[in-house]
Amino acid sequence: MIEDPFLSLNVEKSIQKHRLIYRTGFFMLFSYMMYCLMTVAGIFVLRLFGALIIKLTGAPSYMETLWGIAVVIWALIDTWVMHPTLKINGSGDSASNRKLLHEALTIKYPRASRMKNTKAYVRYQKGRIYPSLSTSISCLFDGGDVYLNVMSLGRGDSLFAFFGIINYYRCKRLAKSLSKENKEKYECSS
Repeated sequence: MIEDPFLSLNVEKSIQKHRLIYRTGFFMLFSYMMYCLMTVAGIFVLRLFGALIIKLTGAPSYMETLWGIAVVIWALIDTWVMHPTLKINGSGDSASNRKLLHEALTIKYPRASRMKNTKAYVRYQKGRIYPSLSTSISCLFDGGDVYLNVMSLGRGDSLFAFFGIINYYRCKRLAKSLSKENKEKYECSS
């Protein structure tokens, strides 16, 4: 049985720290270890490619080392920006915010369906883009404020850190569009 990482979300700590905080279990550790393993494997392939270029041309090439450094930096940044939430300052109670947010999300993402709905947070899942890749939109409510997070999910709805930077900018665009649609209700602050 696959452990759902969203069941173990600690909403109070997530709102406090402005990032999604999960109870760390085997599934989460396995996901991070696989991501690190794939990054190391990518660097190893780049080194082999560089050695092949040196063998064929006879000239030393440092391009694979630069690519390796770029991949490591990108992987670290991707892992760091995968879980932060974007705060949208709102007014009123969380019930009216929840209704406005649902209307705005269903307009912006017509294929999104509500997967988890509790008093403290709502999680939407946008349909599959590719056969094994979908998008999750998490919305945390704290009084009038709303905290958004967008992340990619891989096969079996496991966290997929590869698109962390892209998802962070998707989240910013979503927050801006929510602020534009409901000018009197929301104010975006990052």
